[in-house]
Amino acid sequence: MNWTLVFLLAAGVAAAIWPDRFALPSASLRRKRLEAIEHGAAETCFEERRTLLAYQPTQRFLLLWRVIGTVVALTAATLLVIDRRHAAEENKAQVVAEEALSEARLAVAEARTGNAMARQDAEVAVSRAEDAVKEWKRVAD
Repeated sequence: MNWTLVFLLAAGVAAAIWPDRFALPSASLRRKRLEAIEHGAAETCFEERRTLLAYQPTQRFLLLWRVIGTVVALTAATLLVIDRRHAAEENKAQVVAEEALSEARLAVAEARTGNAMARQDAEVAVSRAEDAVKEWKRVAD
């Protein structure tokens, strides 16, 4: 599983649900700082209180964060589905290749008895196994 995509999915969902926590500085930090200034804390810069009151994050800005979060989440979800399908396809190709190799080994063992028909069957089984391994390598890349 691709953990980066899982993290991006979670971050996108969080940004879509709680955009105010991703807006810098967040609305909650602004409220806390305003409360601290109103209760007598010193302002760290010139007219900090006026700046905090005048430049609140707008609804449009929060909507932008929601859209960004939704796009990130949808993209991550789509890539996760593609990744899982590719892994399933690769596993299927591996199983087919392993079965073909086992069949080829049995056919080669039988061909060692000297039977001409068994030798032809072994050649066909080895050819199938080689094709299956090539397919597995193609899917894995």
